[in-house]
Amino acid sequence: MAATQSKPITIAVAASFGALAVVLTLLPSLPFPIIPYLKFDIAEIPVVVAFLGFGPIIGITTSLIYWAILTMVGEFTPLGPFLKFIAVMSMLVGMWLGSRVYSLVGRGGMASFLAQLMLFGAVIRIAVMTVVNYLVLAVFFPYFLEFASSAVALSTGIQATSQLEALLLVLAFTAVFNAIHTALSLLPSAALVRKISQEGVFLRLTETWMLRILLRR
Repeated sequence: MAATQSKPITIAVAASFGALAVVLTLLPSLPFPIIPYLKFDIAEIPVVVAFLGFGPIIGITTSLIYWAILTMVGEFTPLGPFLKFIAVMSMLVGMWLGSRVYSLVGRGGMASFLAQLMLFGAVIRIAVMTVVNYLVLAVFFPYFLEFASSAVALSTGIQATSQLEALLLVLAFTAVFNAIHTALSLLPSAALVRKISQEGVFLRLTETWMLRILLRR
């Protein structure tokens, strides 16, 4: 498939992967032990697969469709789906920046490529979500901070001595969660795209966007 997809193909592929992501949210997720309302889930994988397989435009469109459907059927709507959307979108933007850096730097192979995507994806996701979570915890829904800081104290034994310290602790552990989730979303997705593109069954896509970046000199 060519690097540029038509608008109908873009919408069709993005809708398929976005719907798959929503279906996967129905499966059990693993709570982050330190702050249990943060959960590791596999629903981000279809979005990242679309990104790595078909490129940033389809990846971002998939994220938008995932957000739209999740807003209608998800939990804690509209806040929960919105926070998930911001987390995934910021990660994709970071991964795109990582791919640009890889293209500028040149050689390195798959390990270097994934390292760049993981680094930039995690950094941008953490930066954006730190700002967003600050607004949620300190401005709009401060009662969430008490729950989160209590969870931190219960799981780690670290007792905050002030509201500011509680906020910083929660933001720090949330950053750890986002860094881990970036790796959990990227690495299986890259392995899956690589495998099924080698088999030639990736929606007739034999040269994925990821492969084009890797082979670019």
